[in-house]
Parts: sequence; structure tokens; C-alpha cells
Amino acid sequence: MVKFFHSNNRLLTANGYTAKEMIDEKQAFIIFADNLRELRNYCNLSLNALAELVDIPNQTISSYENKTHTPSMIQAIKLASYFGLTVEEFILCGLDSYPYDITELYEIRKKEVD
Repeated sequence: MVKFFHSNNRLLTANGYTAKEMIDEKQAFIIFADNLRELRNYCNLSLNALAELVDIPNQTISSYENKTHTPSMIQAIKLASYFGLTVEEFILCGLDSYPYDITELYEIRKKEVD
């Protein structure tokens, strides 16, 4: 079951995991931005390199990482899926109650593909 946000109780679930912390959409994309920067740096990708790989302008990715713009769902999916993750996983990895950080989950997903 994947359920992103429910407007009444701000529930976030993904792949059977229910977040113990309730977050709203703004908080979710702040976490997404932090995890995007962390994972891009972890993979030694420049903004230009990632931009070319996902066909999103580097200035746009920079604005996401700097939290000056919120990505559309399509662009969030493109970015997350490049790293083999879902948007929900990108966000869950920012919660204290989630068992993995973004780089750990990236390594797990990478091994599953190999």
C-alpha cells in the first residue's frame, strides 16, 4: 500500500511503513530537498551532471536543493527514480522514526538491482 498524503490527518505511508511523525506537504519537500542534495553529493554528481541525466535544468535542481522552489510531482518522481527510490522513500528517510537514512536506502536499492 502506498498512500502519500491524506489531507485530514496528514498520514504518510509507503510500502507498508507508517510514519510515526505527521508532516505536511511543505515539510515533506524540505526533507526531499535535503535528501536530494545529500544523495547527489554522496554519488559525486554535480548539478550539471544530474541535470543532464534526468533532463531537468541544473538551475531548477539547485532551486529545489536550496528550497526556493518545490518540484512538481513529475520532477520529484524523475529525480527519485534516477536513484532507484520512490518520492515517498525520499521523504521517509528524513523522519527520525524511519530506520534508514537516504544513503543507506540508496545502497540497499542499488544492491537489489545488481
